Amino acid sequence: MPMPNVLYQYLQHWCQEQGWTDLFIEHRQFWAFPPGSFMPVPVPRSAIERFYDKHTLSPQAKILSLAVLVLALGAIAWTALTLSPIPLLLGFACCAIAVGLQEPEYL
Repeated sequence: MPMPNVLYQYLQHWCQEQGWTDLFIEHRQFWAFPPGSFMPVPVPRSAIERFYDKHTLSPQAKILSLAVLVLALGAIAWTALTLSPIPLLLGFACCAIAVGLQEPEYL
């Protein structure tokens, strides 16, 4: 499984801030040269964890996503029972609003 490009770019930026050089991937692990070192070492786990903390959903966003999923499934069932597209349209509208609420400035 290839490493995500976004994570690689984040770690390149982290290495530049910390003075590390020559970031590379070996055996699915990130390595770089710390300042003043002639031997590469693994990038600290805390740097990778900081990336995942920034790029994962908050508890509020997880609850909102679960509510949207339940709403969408309910709209599908209601549409099937009533043979009317209106519940599906309402479900779509609510899901669109929920996606808009998950923009970073609203969380």
